[in-house]
Amino acid sequence: MKPTFILADGMTPFIFVVPPLDLEIKTSQKSEKINFIDFGEKNIVGKKNVETITFSSFFSAINSNFYSLKNPLTPILSVETLVKWKNQEKILTFIIPEFTIFKKCQIVEFNYFIRERTGDIDFTITLVEYRTQGRVANTITGLIERL
Repeated sequence: MKPTFILADGMTPFIFVVPPLDLEIKTSQKSEKINFIDFGEKNIVGKKNVETITFSSFFSAINSNFYSLKNPLTPILSVETLVKWKNQEKILTFIIPEFTIFKKCQIVEFNYFIRERTGDIDFTITLVEYRTQGRVANTITGLIERL
């Protein structure tokens, strides 16, 4: 199965024509170890941290067998689009329909490499889950209101 990797800015999709071989999703949770004198050590588990998604692939040159009109951009225009979204701190939607992955995220790291003279550009991208603030502070006092 060849999964479809899509990064969407609203209704503007960016399709990664050559899907990566590996996809890394990191999830973690806040925790703190507390040592009680008569009881011993206890682990206190807190809220979930934001998820981090990392993958690598390449943008194929127009004359390559991997090139597809699913993403008609040249490799350098693909790089410029993702760099622009990163610099503008756009809130994007990362979608892999085959794995039922739909996440709001932002690009925090984007590295690209021109290693060969084929016109292909290799890249590594890191996305971080975007979450809205759940609690609202009072604009006058700056304190979080109690429920």
